Amino acid sequence: MQRFRNILCYLAPGDRSNGALDQAFALARSNACPLKLLGVVEPMSRLVARALPGSADLEGLLVERQQGILDELASRPEAEGVQVTTSIRRERPFLGIIHEVIESGHDLVVKSAQGTTSAGSLGVTALNLMRKCPCPVWVIKPESTGFRRIIAAVDPLTSDELQARLQRRILEVATSLASTHEAQLSVVHAWDLPGESLLRNRMNPNELEQAVDAQRAQALEGSKVLVEGLPVDPDSITLIKGLPGQAITSHLEQSDVDLVVMGTLSRSGVPGLFIGNTAERVLKELHCSVLTVKPDDFVSPVAPPVTGLRSESVMGADGAPGDTSAQAK
Repeated sequence: MQRFRNILCYLAPGDRSNGALDQAFALARSNACPLKLLGVVEPMSRLVARALPGSADLEGLLVERQQGILDELASRPEAEGVQVTTSIRRERPFLGIIHEVIESGHDLVVKSAQGTTSAGSLGVTALNLMRKCPCPVWVIKPESTGFRRIIAAVDPLTSDELQARLQRRILEVATSLASTHEAQLSVVHAWDLPGESLLRNRMNPNELEQAVDAQRAQALEGSKVLVEGLPVDPDSITLIKGLPGQAITSHLEQSDVDLVVMGTLSRSGVPGLFIGNTAERVLKELHCSVLTVKPDDFVSPVAPPVTGLRSESVMGADGAPGDTSAQAK
């Protein structure tokens, strides 16, 4: 099954080798689709430009150096059989990535995690992409050696149509990756009885227990319906009792999981926001690789790209360099 048709792999300046690149090559090969390697050189601030008369030349050298690195990576043995192109943008990293996705129609972004304390273990750029990039974003831990166990975090009981479609898409992506990596897939749903703490003071224990059991049964049945028609073993469904953010985070901390596939979607009407604090909390506390998915009709709040230098080069499937072009965008 061809899940992806146009993959983009972002490489930070100076990054010559990481697990994200290896996975991007492997995924492009298994999906028989093209792969683009993207480098982003962040423009110098006006203050720095004034203080350094030769800053324009320095920026040009940085672009040239990054282009050389990308071309070298594009000709690695791992790229054999893959049509690889490279591109350089002069913008802030997350803006450059999103603009490249919008302009070239990429349906997956792959990048390495580069965490900071304030943004969690994934990094600022990754969180911005997960909020605002229109296509799925796969952030891979540098130390990842493979994906033996994958978890798909879903909410089968949602009554929102957008959310319902998103849950199915999460599973479609997760099952595709599980097949590619011959990995074990678990479907996880965090559930609770709404208002349970309040009901404890208003219902007798037996009635409350029956209500909790009924809610759990509904969660299990909803999960089984959600996975129908997909290569998912019903026995792989795991129900976790508790608030989603806390329950999922705690479950992942106790599980030997390599990759989490989950959704991000705003209910607030403000573009680029997560569903309350649930996804935000989970993502900031993750210590494994993660792939986030948005609905098909998600529209990025990022403005169209402004005019700037964008250079591209093409590597043939045999690894031989092709044409190189620079164009104003």
